[in-house]
Amino acid sequence: MKRLFLSLSLFLFILLLPSIASAAVYYVDYSGSHASGTLIAPWKYCPGDTRFTGTYTADTTNGDTFIFKGGVTYTIDAITGIVPANSGASD
Repeated sequence: MKRLFLSLSLFLFILLLPSIASAAVYYVDYSGSHASGTLIAPWKYCPGDTRFTGTYTADTTNGDTFIFKGGVTYTIDAITGIVPANSGASD
């Protein structure tokens, strides 16, 4: 029974590995300028923020992580807020 559990766990891990490996991490610092989304050059606006009219340097997808700089207040439009283009389950 233990061997079956380990085999099944390994199978599921291998099956899910590509989706885990493809996730990216992006950084947001509302107090800065809009750059590349990296730790050194974070984005000013979070993807999906309706106030941003430019383009992002990367295509975000489900599973990506967005880290907001601590100590900086990120304000959003009270009506529209943040509307992610790629969120939820696929159809």
